[in-house]
Parts: sequence; C-alpha cells; structure tokens
Amino acid sequence: MTKKSERHDELETLAQEVCARHSVGVYDLDVKETQKGRVVVLYLVKADGVTLDDCRTVSRDLGAQLDILDPFVDPWFLEVSSAGLERKLRYKKHYTSAIGENVKITYSSEGKNASLKGELAEVHPEYVLLRTARGAARIAFSDIKKARTIFDIKASGESRKGEG
Repeated sequence: MTKKSERHDELETLAQEVCARHSVGVYDLDVKETQKGRVVVLYLVKADGVTLDDCRTVSRDLGAQLDILDPFVDPWFLEVSSAGLERKLRYKKHYTSAIGENVKITYSSEGKNASLKGELAEVHPEYVLLRTARGAARIAFSDIKKARTIFDIKASGESRKGEG
C-alpha cells in the first residue's frame, strides 16, 4: 500500500475541510509529477453520487485555498473529479469502504504476480478476505501490488429492476 508524506497529509486535511463545507467526501488525493508541473488530483465521493457542480464548487474553493497556501515552488494544477464506479484501492480505508463490492486484486504469490476477482468480504489489519468462484482467498496487504473495484453492469441492472 502507498505511504503518505507530511505534505500529502497537509493537502488532504485541507481538501477534507473544503469538501466538508460542500457535503462531499475525499476518496483520494494524489500528487503527480508531469512535464508541465505538479498535478494535485482530488477524487470525491458522495452517497447519492458526485455531480459536475460538486466538482466545480470544490475545485474553486480548494483552488483558492491552495493559492493562499502556495504549497509548491514549481507550477501546479488542480483536477477534481468523482472517484468513479471503478476505483483504485490504495489505503485500508478504501478496502473497508469497498466491502461487499466486486474487486480485482493483483498480488505477489511465490515470486510471481497473480490476480483474483471476487467479492471483498472482510478487511483485517494484515489481510483481506476475497470470496471468489473457487472459494475464499486470504491475501496479505504486504503482497498486494494493485487493487480496484469492478463495476458489474449485470448486478447493477438487477438491483435497479426491483427499485420503484
């Protein structure tokens, strides 16, 4: 899993404060180096879905706060978007929020990369439990290379049929 720097924590705290004012949550914040400079990427979540207006409002407010803070010597840019239906799982809080969802996990197994798809059933301090077509699989966090949620259109359609 990814480790956070002190600067990252400071930016995330500021983003959380801004998002709280606008009734959205911070799913993830990433700072990427590009040829044009740093890009601060903020992914939002909201129970009933993130709208374009949510992104625009948070972007304006957070951008103004970052202009005051001036966190980088070099040029920087801000991107704000929804975390989306298929989200990267980078931190334990991401895994916890994805319990019950379908996920794909790539992990190290006997020195090689392996992948499993299934329902994220449990999150423990040292591992996750995945329910797959072949049974349950326990995967240590230390072995996980990457993970993401998987949007299943069939499951989505079936749950909407019963909604009224």
